[in-house]
Order: sequence, then structure tokens, then C-alpha cells
Amino acid sequence: MSLSREPFLSQTTDTKEAQPLLELRQLCKHFPIRGGFLQRQVGAIKAVNQIDLSVFPGETVTLVGHSGAGKSLLARTIVQLIQPTSGAVLFDGKEIAKMGRAELRLARQQMQMTLQDPYTALNPKMMVSEILAEPLKIHKLVDGRSQKERIAELLQLVGLNPYFAGRYPHEFSGSQRQRLNLARALATRPKLLIVDDPLLALDTVVQPQIVELLAELKQKLDLALLLLASNFAHVRAISDRIGVLHLGEIVELGETDAVYERPLHPHTQFIHSQTRPLEAINDRLQPMQLTGPAPDPAKLPSGCNFRTQCPYATDICRDELPPLRDLSKTDQPHLAACHHAERFQE
Repeated sequence: MSLSREPFLSQTTDTKEAQPLLELRQLCKHFPIRGGFLQRQVGAIKAVNQIDLSVFPGETVTLVGHSGAGKSLLARTIVQLIQPTSGAVLFDGKEIAKMGRAELRLARQQMQMTLQDPYTALNPKMMVSEILAEPLKIHKLVDGRSQKERIAELLQLVGLNPYFAGRYPHEFSGSQRQRLNLARALATRPKLLIVDDPLLALDTVVQPQIVELLAELKQKLDLALLLLASNFAHVRAISDRIGVLHLGEIVELGETDAVYERPLHPHTQFIHSQTRPLEAINDRLQPMQLTGPAPDPAKLPSGCNFRTQCPYATDICRDELPPLRDLSKTDQPHLAACHHAERFQE
């Protein structure tokens, strides 16, 4: 099953001039490391570190990163399930941390998130009708008479038979549970949907079906999507922009085609070499071999966090932290945090 990128290729002029629906400003989530007799803080694990990101109405931004990159923690920090250490999350121009109770309730209604594992995300003791009715009751969106109609509508929206409302989560396949996970998130008619690695727990045969469903939902409901993924497989088709996470930091961010066809950070190139078919890798993107193990998040190396694994590392990579800078030769930004990124533009 293949998807055309035409409807999802780039932002329109109107979108670029609009106010971001979601904006992250220097967002950080650090976990203290304590030691000694008095258990004083002796360090910190920078699980999410200085993230700057915007998602515009109707846009899909995908953040790609291996396990441990900080994707799930970032998602939970955005929706305030975990309080950030510093930085700000703005939704529709308003900082979430400064919202009153009523404003925060409305923001959570309009910004929904799906968890990574569709089975553990669904209460096994509740029928589908109860699971889907829960957000409707919490946000007081429908009365008793129209609740059943809304549940049937949600099931049809994600490609499931309304008859399934009387079943329990264990009676569904992994793909169907992911559809239920999406249906519950869509119950409040959100403007933004944060989808945490929806393909990770699924068989490769059904992964494209979920990607196609997300594409259809985006068009039909005029959704903005923040999609978190472990690799580039399938997500290119529905992404307007792609960012790459490494140890809690964005190391590359740009238009989808630019990042996919001409990655400027060695970590992005490594992810490419693992997920793209060998025949699709051009001469400049040969399969990449890392030079060492991943660093301990509690004891990050000096300079660039990727230098202990990078075959292109030099002394400057050890001595200086590379800034995230725009290296695009067009009017579309292409950011990379690498001292040697220019060599990959050739």
C-alpha cells in the first residue's frame, strides 16, 4: 500500500503566515542525579533539552528518534502529564503553565495524545462504548441520547464497525486497538493530535494501514499532527517537516524531502542507513558504521553528544557544542547541529 505525498508535501503560504498552533520554547525536562551522604544533586539526566519547535494548523511534523531519544517524554511534557524543568509550551498562542483551570481544560480538549502501546492504553475492564464515552462525559460534549450516535460515528471514522462498541479491548487485534486508541483521542474534536509511535507495536504488514488512516483523518478533520516515530519508514508520506531527536535534543529539522534526500547530520544518516533499502541509498549515503557505543545519558561527553559514535568527529566536536543552525540554500529552513554539516551539502 503506497501513499502519494501530494496533499501533505508542504505548508501553504497562509499556514506559514499563521500563528503556530503549538509552540515549544527552550523546553527542558531534566531528572536530577543525587549522591553522597546528604543526597545532594551531583548531575542531571537531560531527557528533553532545549527543544524549540512549532506546529502550524493543518501541518504534520514528525520527530524521529531511536528508543531512548526522549520522544514519549517530550509528548508527556507537552500535554503537562509531566511538568517541564524549564521552558514554555504555548497552545494557540497561550502558555499552558499560566492557564487557569477552565482554560487548561479547554486546551486539553483541543490537544489530544495517543499513547505508544494501544493495549495498555485501553482499560481491559471497560467495553469500547465505555472507553469512548469517558472523554465525552469528562468534557460534557454530548447528552445521553446523542452519546451512542457519537460513539458509532467515532468507530466508523477509524474504520471499525459500530457493532464493536459492545466488545472489550482483548477481543481486538493490535491494529484495531490502535484504531480505538485514535478514536478515543478524536472524541473531543481536537485541533492537534500528538501520536506517540503508533507503528512500534504493530506488524509491518498493517503499519501502512495506520499511516493511511492518519492521512485520511488529517484531511477529513483538518487536524494538525505531531507524530513521533522510531524510523523514517512510512511516515514520509504524511509529513510536512521532519525533525530528528538524539538524547533529548533536536539535531536536524527541515522540510521532509530535504531531510530524507539530503540529511545533514550523521545521526540522521545512520537512521537512514538502517531503514532505507540499500538500492535506495545513493552514493553519498552508504550504510553507516558507528565508531562506538551510545553515551551514558547520565555522563554525556563534552561537545557534541554524538561524537563518540560519529565517524566524522574531529577535535572541534570534542571541544565545542554544535549549535542548531540553518544551512539551507533555499527559502525553506534546514537546520542541523553538526560542525561538519557543510560537507554533506556537496
